[in-house]
Amino acid sequence: MQPLTRNYQDYLIESLKDPSEAALYLWAILQEKDPEPELLLSALQDVAMALGQEKMSPEQLQEHLSRLKTVLDQPGSQGIYSLSSWLQSLGLTLSIIVNSEPNSTLESVAETVEVKL
Repeated sequence: MQPLTRNYQDYLIESLKDPSEAALYLWAILQEKDPEPELLLSALQDVAMALGQEKMSPEQLQEHLSRLKTVLDQPGSQGIYSLSSWLQSLGLTLSIIVNSEPNSTLESVAETVEVKL
């Protein structure tokens, strides 16, 4: 008999296999007004699980995930460059966009998010 509900984590990982969805998911996390470092860590892990399955062997993916905490613990610009490299392994690129509307919403930014594969 099929379960009546679907596991949210399984659903999330499946939806994040679309690189555009993964990019928007990370963008939304980074827009938090009161950021929680553990929330960013969790979101990056989710994206790695989704995108890494097709790009890496299970061993490579596990190693990639294990490096994440070290990447996020690095100070300043070194941390930004490390995160950029970490994301590139998943087919994503950090980018800067002009915020022409200070109160932009997820919908308005969704059109400008670039995903590089």
